Amino acid sequence: MPPIFCEDKDSIYADFSFKTGFMIEMNTYHLTHIKADFLKNTGKRVAFLSKLPITYKSSKYARESFNADTVITYPLKMWEKYENKYTHCLVILIQKRYRGCIPLYCLYTDEGAKKLNHYIKSLQKVFWYRNPKDYIEVIDPVPETDNIYIYFAKAK
Repeated sequence: MPPIFCEDKDSIYADFSFKTGFMIEMNTYHLTHIKADFLKNTGKRVAFLSKLPITYKSSKYARESFNADTVITYPLKMWEKYENKYTHCLVILIQKRYRGCIPLYCLYTDEGAKKLNHYIKSLQKVFWYRNPKDYIEVIDPVPETDNIYIYFAKAK
């Protein structure tokens, strides 16, 4: 089995199957989203993400910029609907474990491409995952759903 190096707050993607007994938890929600994006955009199914032009940003960048675990960028071809106005599309996918992801579709022209790094930097801290302790005061216990009883009304 090839080695995998990551911190426990990072997301990883392994393009191979694990042997039974070596399964580890992975933060993989964003992988489905990326595959769906490329399917809608190109009309082709993607078997392996390693074949796609995706870039994982560092976990330090993800935490400092968005308080996230994962930030991924990838280009998509421009949709016909917007071809007259924009020439490029860059997706910035931000995800925090157990919280879902935020896809940002950045449409820009050749002129905008010159300032793309400036525009991306201006997004930092605009989208920010709050920590649960910042907004949850009381956490109610999860109701038990195993013991549901349905009583039928008596006929009159």
